[in-house]
Amino acid sequence: MFEDCRVEAKSVEDFLKKYYRHDRYHGRGDDYASVVLASHKRDFTEQGYTIISRHESVTGEVVAYFGSRPTIRAADGITAAQKFEVEGIVRKLITGKA
Repeated sequence: MFEDCRVEAKSVEDFLKKYYRHDRYHGRGDDYASVVLASHKRDFTEQGYTIISRHESVTGEVVAYFGSRPTIRAADGITAAQKFEVEGIVRKLITGKA
């Protein structure tokens, strides 16, 4: 759900720093920013992703952070079938769907 809104970041904190409008994040004070960060961390932990709405995003569009995905290569010594199986497990862990 929001895969088409995926952006890259190193962490939830980095995601918010890069993509959350300053006036709507730190511009409202440190206490408010702490609550926003905690909320996004909770969403990421519970859902496997977190989003910033178009109203809060510096891009003016919805952006989503899914964390970093492991890259599986043939050089890792696995077959194509094993790669497919592992990717399905990772996808299920991230999205909750197969």
